[in-house]
Amino acid sequence: MNDFIKLHPKNYKEVSDKIIFYINEQKVSQNNFEGIFKELRASKTLVVTSYEKNASSERRYSVYVGHYVLNFFGSDYLNLQCTSVLYGKKAVEKKDNLYRTKIFTIIPSGGVFVVYNKEIHPSVSDNSWKMEQSVLNNLLDSMEAYFEADDANEDGSDAKKEKIKISERFRRNIIRPFRDYTDKENWVEQYKQAQGDGIGYFRREFIRKNDKGPVYGFYSTDANANPENGAFSIGDRVTVIDTNGTEHGVYTGVVEDIDDESDDAVILSIAIYHQADDIDIPLTGKLVMAVNDTQTRVRSKVIRSMERCKLESKYMYHVFDDFSVDGYEEIQDDLKDYLVEKMASQYPPNQMQLEAIIKGILTEDLLLVLGPPGTGKTTVISFWVEYFIKKGLRVLISSQNNAAVDNVLARFGTMAETVRLGNENKVQDNCKAYLPQNKIAAMQDYYNQNYDRVQEELEYNKEEIRLYKERLEIYKKLYETYFERKKVLDEYIAMNSENMRRIAELYENVEKIEKELEALLEYRARKEIFLQVYETKSFLVRLLRKRYFNRAKAELEEGEPYLKTLREKYVQSIDAYNSMTKVAEQQNLEYRDKNVESAYNESLRLLKEYSQKTSTDEFLPKFRGEISKLYDTPCFEIEPSNNWTIIMSEAEALASLEKIISKMSRALGEWNDIVNNERNDIMQNALLETCKIVGATCIGINSNKDFANVKFDVAIIDEAGQIQIHNALIPMSRARKNLLLGDYKQIPPCANDDVVAACEADEIDTKLLNMSFFEYIFEAMRKKTIDRLESQGLDRSLILKPVLEDYEAEPYKKFEPETVQDMIKRVTEDPKKLVNLNSQFRMPGNISDIISEWFYEGNYHSSYNMDKFSAIVPGTDKPLVVISTSKAKKRKESQPASKMGYQNLYEAELIANMVADIVESQQEKAKGEYLEKIEDNIGIISAYGAQVRLIRERLSKKKLGIKESQIRSMVASLDSFQGQERPLILYSLTRSTTYKKSEMGRVGFMKELRRLNVAFTRCQKQLVIVGDIDYLTQCMNMEALKDEGTEWPCAHQEETEIIDNDTINQCAECPAICERKFARFMRLLMQHVDAGAGNSFQSEDFFRRNA
Repeated sequence: MNDFIKLHPKNYKEVSDKIIFYINEQKVSQNNFEGIFKELRASKTLVVTSYEKNASSERRYSVYVGHYVLNFFGSDYLNLQCTSVLYGKKAVEKKDNLYRTKIFTIIPSGGVFVVYNKEIHPSVSDNSWKMEQSVLNNLLDSMEAYFEADDANEDGSDAKKEKIKISERFRRNIIRPFRDYTDKENWVEQYKQAQGDGIGYFRREFIRKNDKGPVYGFYSTDANANPENGAFSIGDRVTVIDTNGTEHGVYTGVVEDIDDESDDAVILSIAIYHQADDIDIPLTGKLVMAVNDTQTRVRSKVIRSMERCKLESKYMYHVFDDFSVDGYEEIQDDLKDYLVEKMASQYPPNQMQLEAIIKGILTEDLLLVLGPPGTGKTTVISFWVEYFIKKGLRVLISSQNNAAVDNVLARFGTMAETVRLGNENKVQDNCKAYLPQNKIAAMQDYYNQNYDRVQEELEYNKEEIRLYKERLEIYKKLYETYFERKKVLDEYIAMNSENMRRIAELYENVEKIEKELEALLEYRARKEIFLQVYETKSFLVRLLRKRYFNRAKAELEEGEPYLKTLREKYVQSIDAYNSMTKVAEQQNLEYRDKNVESAYNESLRLLKEYSQKTSTDEFLPKFRGEISKLYDTPCFEIEPSNNWTIIMSEAEALASLEKIISKMSRALGEWNDIVNNERNDIMQNALLETCKIVGATCIGINSNKDFANVKFDVAIIDEAGQIQIHNALIPMSRARKNLLLGDYKQIPPCANDDVVAACEADEIDTKLLNMSFFEYIFEAMRKKTIDRLESQGLDRSLILKPVLEDYEAEPYKKFEPETVQDMIKRVTEDPKKLVNLNSQFRMPGNISDIISEWFYEGNYHSSYNMDKFSAIVPGTDKPLVVISTSKAKKRKESQPASKMGYQNLYEAELIANMVADIVESQQEKAKGEYLEKIEDNIGIISAYGAQVRLIRERLSKKKLGIKESQIRSMVASLDSFQGQERPLILYSLTRSTTYKKSEMGRVGFMKELRRLNVAFTRCQKQLVIVGDIDYLTQCMNMEALKDEGTEWPCAHQEETEIIDNDTINQCAECPAICERKFARFMRLLMQHVDAGAGNSFQSEDFFRRNA
């Protein structure tokens, strides 16, 4: 049954829609194009082979048609984009290799089209150049899957063994929204560009020039310019269009700032990233959204990698399927030692921080850290980064916005080699040094500075060698003279010794012969005496002694020749002795004439004197740089006996150093050419290999081609509570484990209304557009944990119970290693990968308790020391102050001339007066110092740009001695204050009317309570809320439900004055963002104030009391 033949096996793909190739007219002539086009259009099948240009690039393909071979790759911009076309001999050679190459066959049943010379051939009714994105993705996925599967089979890689099955639930919940939101966002941008929808402007002015080009201010009263409508946001790419019919070039730029605080218009500051004369930019016209192909391309590539199971973060496939997390890594001893040290520091981590630190370091897959305001997320990150760097791991720091990335890098960038990816104009000044181009430039500068230094060192060292060699040469010559004279003296001494020896021998010989002669003569004399006496004796005696006589006579006769000879020898020996004595005396006279001994002594004296110099600094060389490390300083002796050997070894050492210097000079020259080369691949590669911390926005990490394939061990995503799924998954996909920190109870991600509408039109679920991915997985994992607790018969509140509830942080407290080891063990036995940081030191509990009760289930505790509290605002004595304008006749809101947003003159006056009272309350001597830093002490916030402008204006008119720059820093919109803090926060609620009933919309976008969470938690000491409290506590407007026949839980519920836990829980579980919730929160706030947590005043009474 299974032995049938498939009509279209895996290496075939039928495409029923258009297949579009893009051919650059600059690479292919018109004649060749016509031939290629004819062959492509006539092809019933397209034969494709594949190759990878390099490890860091996408897969490339070749298609064989007739006489041509087209090399191409998949491009979200230009479909199947041809990089080159082969024909003639080259095409034949490539085709000859087809028989041994794996091929993929495309059946183009929808036809083949070609974009060439800015036209599509053959022409189509809509003149669209672009393939349907899903068709393009599907085709590229099929080819990639086929070729990569074959590659894996051929090389025996683990890809085949490590087969990951993607569940349908993962496709439905993760891949599908990722792809859908990417496609719809791209579609909306293209549609807006095609339709020319945008913002009209009536004036444009040059503001300044930056590194990329000119920055212009575009003035608009268009309703779409209102930031509340969210047409554009900072960082958007826009195109300037002339609506007057005048011919202008196409100029695209990036929105750098949106100023909605002007009285008569919204001013959009746009950096034009092209060379342009002022006359080229239309004075009036329209700004339209430019298509951001980069983010679409980046997201599409991640989607394809996700579907091919090629992500670094393999855990996603099962964790995001059913939210069952993996365990923890094996505990290393160095972690225990690290924590022992850190817990004994001046600022040890608190209970929940320590839990987050341990879990983040040891988790195998994922950790989510909920960090409400002031709870020390940055402290946790610092511990993680420091430990990971010590372990030699590479860390990615990412977030949705540039400021969040920079805030982390500014603190930890010095821990290791750090790189910041992104547009230089969007990076904070204190992080620009980390940009790759600046890092490379710094490396070049450092090298060039060192090049000059090393070059100077080499020349200096060469000169030192030359001078030292001269000194050694002098020393060597002294030694040679000494040796020469010593040799002469030694020869004289040896000769003299030899002469004395020979004279002594000759003298001994004379003595010897003389003794022998004397003995012989004495012997003969006795014999002769005997003969003489014999003659005088009687006959008888002679007769008796005749025998002796004859013998003596014979002996004398026989000995005569020997005596003669002996006498001759004696004379000869005396002659020899005398002759030798004369020779010796002559030689001695000759040597005395030559002064041999005195010459030797003089040479010895000079040698000793010079040897004395060898112990001085002036004699030995003073090498610099690396050469100094290669040179071993010799130890010359004062007595020159052994110094000759040292001189010889020094000569060899200097010859060796000269060779090294020569090599270094050549290498230095070669490196200088390489380093200062424009492309500078070596510097780029050095940066890629050495960087340990990389910071980038979610899109930015995959936008930089050089870093597109850098592998990370850990990705830390900060401010994750503001990042949607199709942005969050990009940095998360780059590392094997992810650590996410954020607070989805604060400002949520901003969903584009047009994208939401486009999704809804195609019945695409927009749930993950309207919430952060962090919130989605946090709530899913939280629910799974609660279900587990309840299935075990445990209370759900245990989810908030600290693992280390017995741990109390104390400065400098030393914990025993065994105790810390036990803490680590207990933390890793806790299966949940969620940590709630819950202790803050930023603000008094009077304020944070309200935030805790409404947003954090009561799990947000203040460690603020109220003993040190002293009110900043005169006439108050509590950290929380509410000044109600409800009884004031002038309390009502208005709109500025531009009709952009809302303002409230009465509240602006109240706040300006309050600041004036604060300034006047300062002692005269301290007032000047206070005014110098007033912007560091007071923050004034409103959700509305028009109100910000009005408060600034009123403060300026007070003439309090506050500079305009300080006023601009003090008074700002809510979004501008996120991440900041001030001792005193003044918040203007702004909205107040007399004609809107409670069921009508009263507060607009301010109903998003998470914005109030941000605003109220900016204070460190005192929070003053100014507004129409009666009006704002009675709002009843509710969000309309899309599904007919359904109602919100509180639809028929009567409102009560008391806000209890049931009401809070009802609101927490309800997904609606409505004004009724806003009113309930405001009533909860007033409950706490009335219970003694704060001061409450009517505005007129307050200023009457302080007058």
